[in-house]
Amino acid sequence: MRIALRTSGGRGEYELAGSHGAISVSDVIDNEIAIQIFPNIVISTGNFVRRRDGKPRIRLGDDVGLRHIYLVLADVLLLPKPKRELSKTPGGKVQLTDDNYSISSVQFDVVSIRDGNVTIQPTNVMISNSSANLARLDVLERLRIILDVWSSASGRGDDLSQYLRQHSEAVKAGDLAKIKATASRIRGKYENGDPLREALRDLSLLDQFTYWAGIHAASLHDVYDHDPTPPATAIEKRIREWRLQASRGPEGRKFSAHVKEAYRNTCLFTGDFLPKSDYVSSPGVDSAHILPWAQFDLNSVNNGLCLNKLCHWAFDQGVLRLDFIKSTQEYMLSLGSRALEAEKEGLIRLDGFKGLVGALPESRFPLDRHLWPDPSYLEQYNDSLPG
Repeated sequence: MRIALRTSGGRGEYELAGSHGAISVSDVIDNEIAIQIFPNIVISTGNFVRRRDGKPRIRLGDDVGLRHIYLVLADVLLLPKPKRELSKTPGGKVQLTDDNYSISSVQFDVVSIRDGNVTIQPTNVMISNSSANLARLDVLERLRIILDVWSSASGRGDDLSQYLRQHSEAVKAGDLAKIKATASRIRGKYENGDPLREALRDLSLLDQFTYWAGIHAASLHDVYDHDPTPPATAIEKRIREWRLQASRGPEGRKFSAHVKEAYRNTCLFTGDFLPKSDYVSSPGVDSAHILPWAQFDLNSVNNGLCLNKLCHWAFDQGVLRLDFIKSTQEYMLSLGSRALEAEKEGLIRLDGFKGLVGALPESRFPLDRHLWPDPSYLEQYNDSLPG
C-alpha cells in the first residue's frame, strides 16, 4: 500500500492506493494516520483518509497548525523541504535540495487499525521531479543513520548538536510543531544539499555506509501498489532489516567483538563454547542485537546476546523468546507463541529447542553483571513482535 501523489489539477493531491495483505484502502477510510517511526515511537499526524469525489484522498483535520503528511515525513527524516507541485521542480537528475523535488510515493506497511486510527510504518519514499526521474529513500536505513546522528550529538555543545538533540526530543514526544521547528533549524545550516548528509560530514560520521544517507537509484519497477505480505510477516521483516542496519560499519564490528569477548565465545542459550581456533576458521557464535533501534546503547554489550548460529536464527524469528522475570531475577527462555502455533499446524518441528526452555544458568552470562542483557530492552523487543 502507498501514499501516492496525483498530479492532476496542477498542485497535486495525495491519496491512498493499493493493499497490504488482506487490508485494502476501503478498510482505512475516515481513519487518522499515525506514523510508526520506531516500534516504540508513534506520531499522530492529524491527516485523515477521506473519500472525496470517489477517491481516497488525504485531508488535514481541523486543528490549527497541522502539516500535510509528506511534510511531516520530510521533517522527521531530515530531508530538504519537498515541493508538492511536481511540475514546478527542475528537470534532469533529481536534486535533493529545498523545493527542487517532490515526494511522489510513500510505500508503507499497515501496523494496526483500531479506534479510528491507522498506524503505518513507511518503508520506502520515492522522490521525483518534473522529468519523472526517480530516487528511492530506504526509510529504515535513514532512521538508523538518524539514530547515530542523535547519539553523536548528545555529548557536544555546538549549535548543530543542540538542534539535533531538540529534534530527537521532538520526535520522541511526537510534537509536530517542534519537529517542524527543529528540522527547519537544521535545514537552515545547509542551504544546498541533504541536511542529514551534511550533518554526518560535520560530525565526522560520513563513511561508505552512510554516504548516501539511505538514497538509492530507482525506477518505476520499484513503485508498486499491492503487497501480498501479511502484516505479521511484515513486522518480522522490518525487525530483520533493523538488525541488518545495526550490524553494519565499524561500530557493528566492534560490538560483535565485545559481545563475544564478554560471553567468552559461549552461546547463552545452549552453553556451547564455539570460538575461532586453529581447527575452525571462524567462530560458531554470533553477536545479536536485542533492540536494533536503540538510540544511545545500540552497541553496548548489555544490548547484545552471544548465540550460536541456529539460536541466533531462532531468536530473530521469534522461535525462541528471552524474558527477564522480576520476581525471581532470572532470565527465562521459552518458545514463541507463533512458533508453537506453527508446530500444531505441522509447519515446523521444535523438538530440538524444547530442551533449552527454562531459566538460564548464571555461569553463561558475562562476569560483569552490568553487561548482562538489559531487561527493558528485552521487554521492548518482545512487545514489538507479532503476537
